Amino acid sequence: MLELDQLFDESYYISQNPDVAQAVARRDFRSGLSHFREYGQFEKRNPSGFFDTSYYLRQNPDVGVAVERGEITALQHFLRFGQIEGRNPNNFFNTSYYLLQNSDIAEAVTRSAQTADPLTGIEHFIEFGQFEGRSFSANFNSATYLQQNPDVAEAIARTAGTRDPLTGIEHFLNFGQEEGRRGGHVGNVIFIHPDGAGPSIWGATRILNASADGRLNWDMMSNSGTYVGTMADQLTGTSNAGAVTHAFGVKVQSESYGLNAQNQPLTSLSGKEGITILDEARLAGKATAVINSGFIAEPGTGAFLGKVAPGPGQQFPRQNVQAITAQVVDARPTVIMGGGERDMLPTGVVGRFGQAGTRTDGRNLIAEAQTAGYTVVYNRDELLGLLNPNRPGGVPQRVLGVFAFTNTYDDRSEEALGLNTANPSPLYRAGTPTVAEMLEVTLRVVSQDPDGFMVVLEEEGTDNFGNNNNAVGTLTAAKRADDAIGVAMRYIDRNPNTLLVTAADSEAGGLQIWEPFLAGNNPLPATSATVPTIANNTGPTPALNIRVDGLTGSTAAAPDAPGITGPWRAFTSAPDRSGRRYNFGIAWVGGPDFPGAITAKAHGLNAELLPTTVDNTDVYKIMYETLFGTRLSGNTGF
Repeated sequence: MLELDQLFDESYYISQNPDVAQAVARRDFRSGLSHFREYGQFEKRNPSGFFDTSYYLRQNPDVGVAVERGEITALQHFLRFGQIEGRNPNNFFNTSYYLLQNSDIAEAVTRSAQTADPLTGIEHFIEFGQFEGRSFSANFNSATYLQQNPDVAEAIARTAGTRDPLTGIEHFLNFGQEEGRRGGHVGNVIFIHPDGAGPSIWGATRILNASADGRLNWDMMSNSGTYVGTMADQLTGTSNAGAVTHAFGVKVQSESYGLNAQNQPLTSLSGKEGITILDEARLAGKATAVINSGFIAEPGTGAFLGKVAPGPGQQFPRQNVQAITAQVVDARPTVIMGGGERDMLPTGVVGRFGQAGTRTDGRNLIAEAQTAGYTVVYNRDELLGLLNPNRPGGVPQRVLGVFAFTNTYDDRSEEALGLNTANPSPLYRAGTPTVAEMLEVTLRVVSQDPDGFMVVLEEEGTDNFGNNNNAVGTLTAAKRADDAIGVAMRYIDRNPNTLLVTAADSEAGGLQIWEPFLAGNNPLPATSATVPTIANNTGPTPALNIRVDGLTGSTAAAPDAPGITGPWRAFTSAPDRSGRRYNFGIAWVGGPDFPGAITAKAHGLNAELLPTTVDNTDVYKIMYETLFGTRLSGNTGF
């Protein structure tokens, strides 16, 4: 077992505690160690960079209770019990990870478990592992740290072979953190793009599903910043160019789909021509995945793999759906999930959804994917069946999920869907999985790769329903995006070497929550025989009455409304802590995308890198540093 004498670092303790240094100089104490034994450990001082008292107590509240009672100190608990129980002494040494990555040490720890002096993971690492270059944490990469800090590498070389050689992790814990050096943090990345979702959409989703004083998963992400989505040629971010900026780290023209204004390859912020961050992750041997509730060529994910110009007779690159779909499949990411069977099958070939494909090049991309080793699934049951523990062969290595002929949702307005009629159409097509379910399976697949992974997920329904001013569709889509965020956050709880980033690029429709008090200070009723309206002051002309959306749209049964069978229905919030529910409606600014009302968020590994004001190019930077351990700089493309 590790003892105090092995863990304590005299130089560190003296440098971190000037009052102790003065006391030792006055000979009040023989050494820093003497002070620590008598006072320091009870004052919650750290004995070395390898033991972080605050971290240990924060991660182990049961120990904190005993410490506050004066029964034991944090270090005493770790030395007597914690190291044997596999508790971690700091944020950078992970006992489970160390033993998993070093099976010979795990075997030695197991063999010695019942002896009088059992070996522990942290003991081996401090005595031997750090000098042998053993992998000890997904939160720190020694090679990257030395690459980023050549002065540290030189210091290590100078002390090699001496009685007290320096190591990268020792330097980082003792000095590097305080000096603002990065710990060479590398890990996985999950990027979730709830397209068109601004704070108002999240606010309405929170009230509807979690209550006025509740919290969504989105709310619980640790870091946030105001997102600036300006393009190279306009204020408002477009779905395709916004995704290109996230994928390449540079500003582009508003109609770009992976190419510059001259239809030539873009150079990414990392300096690679025609290579997105997802391409680079794949080329580095990492697992990659794209997930979309829309069709596979939808820009939020498609632009991470596709780079196209307009096709014949087309005005905009994003219309070149067949070429984009082929590029996504040809890139061979580990997982592809979404709709879009139409664009994968040749003209005349009828697919699983009963309609014929439209590809004019004769290619059958689904058959090609199967030949390349993909397991193909078409619905929710088939997808979730991949996780069946009795499935022959276990979890597949590659998955292609084709869940709809076009999109998994029907993004028409409430009126077009007939939501207030006797025969309403569903918002999402029957049998299709949610993006949260797609992510759950995807994480099981990509986690099999020891080199790590990058996942790009888009819930496109928030944008499409928002642009069509379909309130219930928008909030349903936002809840589905939030469920996916929850899946990612729970994964990070178990795998802290993973970064989650979420951001839209603009806000669809300009949604606002409306909760009036009517005559006599009465709140909005749950139903109304007439559709509520809001007066809009348009200046000298008569005020424009804006119809308010409810649960089934902005309609109510009336003689001049044939087919409408019910009254206008308000949204009703989830009960708050007092059990109260609130009725509310939704008003819209219009149909387009609007800039300036987006919040970016991050959670997990390197989340603190997210600035409080987030340029759209910063999304690439934080993801890149997490995947590759390299901090990028450079202008934003203006």
